[in-house]
Amino acid sequence: MGNQIINRMLKLKSRPMMDDVSSENFELVEEEVRVKYLQDKLEKSIKTIESDLEREKSITLDADLNEKRILQEKEDLLNTENKLLEVVSNSSKALQISKEELNKLQ
Repeated sequence: MGNQIINRMLKLKSRPMMDDVSSENFELVEEEVRVKYLQDKLEKSIKTIESDLEREKSITLDADLNEKRILQEKEDLLNTENKLLEVVSNSSKALQISKEELNKLQ
């Protein structure tokens, strides 16, 4: 009977320690769930950032190509304008010469 009393006393004394361990275990599980949630959230954010970065790279590439195309079009337009001015100038000279020749013939 003495051993039973000792065992009962040990159980009563160890119960608060077991409750503390159980409480700590519960807190650890809660913390693990919170950390897992944050990890998932961070992984989603990283994927979003990577996707945004790829989209920005694509936009930048498109803008660079558009800039090159516009510069080429500008150069082509300037060349066309210069040729047109040359044709107009040559036509004006030819007209003037024709008028002078016509005046000589009259």
